Amino acid sequence: MPDGRAKEDGAAGPSSRALVSCPAVLPNRSIPSATTIPVLIYPDVRAAVSWLTEAFGFVERLQIGEDHRSQMNVGEGGAVILGDAAWRNRMWGEIVALHGRYPKSLAQLKDEWWTEELHTEILCALASWRTELDEKAQDPREEIAFHSQLADYAHRLQKESTGITATWKPGAPPDSWAGT
Repeated sequence: MPDGRAKEDGAAGPSSRALVSCPAVLPNRSIPSATTIPVLIYPDVRAAVSWLTEAFGFVERLQIGEDHRSQMNVGEGGAVILGDAAWRNRMWGEIVALHGRYPKSLAQLKDEWWTEELHTEILCALASWRTELDEKAQDPREEIAFHSQLADYAHRLQKESTGITATWKPGAPPDSWAGT
């Protein structure tokens, strides 16, 4: 009587499950699907969204904060609209402070990390979260969750550090950060 266990020749019995194939890379549904996504910096995100919608038929697919960011689609393409330079400069300061507070966790942060969206998003999220915790955290579980995420990011940086020739030294934001 078959019991579903693999046989010595590698063949499985009748109750074994079929293997399911998965694509190697899943699509990222959090960003526009275009191959190239221009990043546009405007002093007023909401005014830019309105103008791009009226003038060119853009459709807003995601709004992040009132004056921070918007993701838009136009036909099969897309764009990311960033907030003004003042917000980005404030965020840079928070990231510098985060690095100063947790230098061991961020020791492997490579130079010019801001040119990669993943690192920019993670660091902005961590810096904003840290600021919020410092200002009004009341639940110790929030602090534990923050440190868990910071440790995960430090681990990611450690894995990516192979071949890095220069790590980031905090200082004034480069012109490319502020969009000037």
